[in-house]
Amino acid sequence: MTFIYDGSFEGFLTSVFDGYLLKNHCEEILPAGKESPLFSDLQQVETDGEKANRVEAALKKYSPRAWEMVFHAWLSHLPGIEDRLLHFIRLCFSGIDAPSVMQHSDVQAVFEAARAVSKQAALYMGILRFSLIQGIYTADMKADYDLLPLLGGHFSRRFGEDPFLIRDRRFNRALLGRKGRWCIVDARELTEAPTAPVDDFERMWVSYFHAMAIRERVTASSARAHVPQKHWKYLTERRFSDQK
Repeated sequence: MTFIYDGSFEGFLTSVFDGYLLKNHCEEILPAGKESPLFSDLQQVETDGEKANRVEAALKKYSPRAWEMVFHAWLSHLPGIEDRLLHFIRLCFSGIDAPSVMQHSDVQAVFEAARAVSKQAALYMGILRFSLIQGIYTADMKADYDLLPLLGGHFSRRFGEDPFLIRDRRFNRALLGRKGRWCIVDARELTEAPTAPVDDFERMWVSYFHAMAIRERVTASSARAHVPQKHWKYLTERRFSDQK
């Protein structure tokens, strides 16, 4: 049987819960919109917060590390990651120390996906560049993974009372924060903010960037080693790299 869920993390956890009610007759979990197998029984899963909370609580009780791996791996949205996670969770609930069984293919897949997401989240905590647009500190990003849930706490602490907005151009979602609180909304519901003019702080940062750089040591390969080129588009120092 194939479960179809709404694409939310709560929906995925609800699918896991319902799978156990059917005594693990769930063979596959797919987000809505994905192509489903031709010869499989399909069941639409209705997201249930209480069911999702029970799975979350059980995983956290079993192992906080396992819970973190599940959440971070799910944020990768890699093809087939739901099935890998379903098997991983079953291993956890069978009493096996699943995070330590690295020779198991599903455990390895979940571990690698979670590690990739965590690594890229740490990268974006350092490379996001904000501009003040209509009184709101605004940044754009286009990461490989769904990172906004991992960035909310960090930037809420960083900005304190000041409002901020991070727009994820890949997943069409936005992180809104103010006064230590934050939420994630559909970016398509937001009025498109105008392009920020270059301000004095940006000019000073670009001047500092070029002044500190040792030109003889500046190479594209070394820059890519620190920040892959696919992430350069929204970097202030790259946007104005023609300034010397």
